[in-house]
Amino acid sequence: PVLWARWAFFLCLVAAAAGLTMPFFAYLHHRFPLRQAVSERTVLREGLWAGFYLGFLTWLQMGRILTLWSALLPIAALLLLEALLLAGEQSKKPF
Repeated sequence: PVLWARWAFFLCLVAAAAGLTMPFFAYLHHRFPLRQAVSERTVLREGLWAGFYLGFLTWLQMGRILTLWSALLPIAALLLLEALLLAGEQSKKPF
C-alpha cells in the first residue's frame, strides 16, 4: 500500500485499540483501587499505551521482525513506566 494508507491504518488501529481498552482499565482501577481514585486522564493514558503497543507490534510484524523478546521487552518497559507514573500521582494526592 501507499504510505498515506499505511499511516492511516496505524492511526485507526491505535485509536481503536485505545478506545476498546479504556473501559477495561477503568474497570480495573474501579475494582482494585489504589489509595485514591485515578483520574480520567490516567485511564486515557493507559489506553493510549495499549494502542501504541499494538501499533508497534503490528509495525514489527509487517516488517517480519516480531519475536517473543521484541514483544516482551517493550511491554515490560511500559508497565514499569506506568507503575512509576501511578506512584508519582498517588504520592502527590492527600489521603
